[in-house]
Amino acid sequence: MTLDALLDRLAGLTSCFEPGGTQPAQKLLAQIGRRRFPNAASLIRFHEILLFLRAYPHTSAMRRLTEELLGSFHQHVTRLRSRAKT
Repeated sequence: MTLDALLDRLAGLTSCFEPGGTQPAQKLLAQIGRRRFPNAASLIRFHEILLFLRAYPHTSAMRRLTEELLGSFHQHVTRLRSRAKT
């Protein structure tokens, strides 16, 4: 699945507060967090989704995961910057 498709799917799950809706969102977060971002637009989009999920977490586990991902976000930015210089 493409990164854009994963981000679309995650964005769709941000407003899903139904029982059992958290697990797919957490899996997607972890999966996307391991990806390399090809451009600034996709990285910014992921960041915005993370900020939303941090502000409105479905569960405490979701809050912790979004905080972890936000805390390591600088690594994604550094990778993207270094690729842009080459």
